[in-house]
Amino acid sequence: MEMDSLIDAIDAEIAKLQEVRALLSGAATIATRASAPAKKIARRRRRLSPAARKRIADAQKKRWAAVKAAKESTKPAESTKVKKETTAKKWASKKASAKTAKKAAGKKAVRKAPATKPKKTTAQRKSQTASNKTVTVAATEAASP
Repeated sequence: MEMDSLIDAIDAEIAKLQEVRALLSGAATIATRASAPAKKIARRRRRLSPAARKRIADAQKKRWAAVKAAKESTKPAESTKVKKETTAKKWASKKASAKTAKKAAGKKAVRKAPATKPKKTTAQRKSQTASNKTVTVAATEAASP
């Protein structure tokens, strides 16, 4: 027991001497920072009262109403009924032009689609490539002296 208390006293004396040495050498701030790590302070979350939330919501609604009013004032004042009528007229004219184009196309001579060759099977393609190779080999042998 006496030995433990003696060691504790020596450690305390060493700590005091190190502080004095740091003060004399001008590094007091470094020694204190190193010995005591900085504690993180947990910030508490701020809570708004219901009245404050209501005031914020009302202010935001007012801002959006102003934006919407400004947007509508820049739009041309065309009613939806007028829009529907113009759209209906546009589509009616397109349909009429399509019918006249169809009638005119029916009077012209009908062109037939070009005949297509039947597709070759895999076996036919393989036999053709084999015969092409033999023809090429025979041609090269005949050309060489």
